[in-house]
Amino acid sequence: MGKHKKNKVSGITLIALVVTIIVLLILAGVSIMMLTGDNGILTRAGEARDRTEISQIVESAKLDILAQITENQGSGISKDELKAILSKYFVDVANLDIPDDLTNSTIKLTANQENGGYQNIPLVDIYNGIFIAGQGPGEEEEISKEESYVGCYADIDGNGSIDGVIYADLLMGKPDTGEWGAEDYSHDYLLPTDVTDSNVKDYVKSESPETDARFDSTARYVVKPATSTSGTKDRFYVMGLNNITDGTYWYESAKGVYNETTHLYEGTMIDYETYTSENFGTGKSNTTAMLTKWNAEGYGTKNDIDLWKWIDVGTGGANDGWFVPSIGEWCAFASAFSVTLSNYTNYHLSECYWSSSQYNAWCAWEVYFDYGYIEGDSVRNVDYVRLSTIF
Repeated sequence: MGKHKKNKVSGITLIALVVTIIVLLILAGVSIMMLTGDNGILTRAGEARDRTEISQIVESAKLDILAQITENQGSGISKDELKAILSKYFVDVANLDIPDDLTNSTIKLTANQENGGYQNIPLVDIYNGIFIAGQGPGEEEEISKEESYVGCYADIDGNGSIDGVIYADLLMGKPDTGEWGAEDYSHDYLLPTDVTDSNVKDYVKSESPETDARFDSTARYVVKPATSTSGTKDRFYVMGLNNITDGTYWYESAKGVYNETTHLYEGTMIDYETYTSENFGTGKSNTTAMLTKWNAEGYGTKNDIDLWKWIDVGTGGANDGWFVPSIGEWCAFASAFSVTLSNYTNYHLSECYWSSSQYNAWCAWEVYFDYGYIEGDSVRNVDYVRLSTIF
């Protein structure tokens, strides 16, 4: 009897233990769901943390905006100033198209990784005020039509990089018409007068000056074309900041045949005055004419080290739109920067450069910075080439 009673108690205890374990497993499952489910404690805690961090991002941006409005004497904020602030906290702000009225804006922002990378933050939660006109950070300023911009750098295609330095401002007639070079070895230049206030293109300049080690150490404003313009006339002549070759002939075979009696080459460019000019403003047409001659072997056969091999005017190449300056244009450049034989290296210029102007039947004009003058030289000599353009 005693043994039978003992077995009965053991069976009840085992059943109770199993039931207890099942209940505990159910409770554990419920607890886990409460912690990790879509509406669980951990999920809600994470969402609360995200809301707090997003709120901190928004409040930080709002404080920066308020500071800018205060700096603007309470008049509001410009779109560029707003973008500059937003870019501290959010990504892809630079090209954001902000409407004039944000009341019904549906623009959503994404915080940068430094701020958690949160998405879908409404812009109206950050700013919903008025915009003012004005120059925000990095915004260009329209240039004046009453002052010269000779000496400024040029971004001729508006892509953000410096392409050259402005050496002639046709609207202002600068540099003043004159000449450059030593006595008996000088040349004059005369700027055209067909550019006026009413027909000149519009331009803008950088907010602050920039430096470019390819020219000198002076900080200069950067001028570029305005986004839209009503004018049609180019205003500026620009000199490139690099030599396109370390040395080349002008048109080697145009030197002609050597005359044993005169000890001179009897050149083939006998109609030189027809095809090129020495005047300011003719560099582009000179270059085009000489390219035509060179391609047609009009003054002799092509040579792979003739300078015309390096010119891309009208071909769509890397230098398309750039041309070899006429001697008048070189003299205007030298006058604009007061280049002399003692300071030309300050502008990272080489000793001498070809122009696009023919001198006679076997020579072309060159500018000699190492001597401070200009002179015609045989087309079979080897000298440097630098290109110019108009914009």
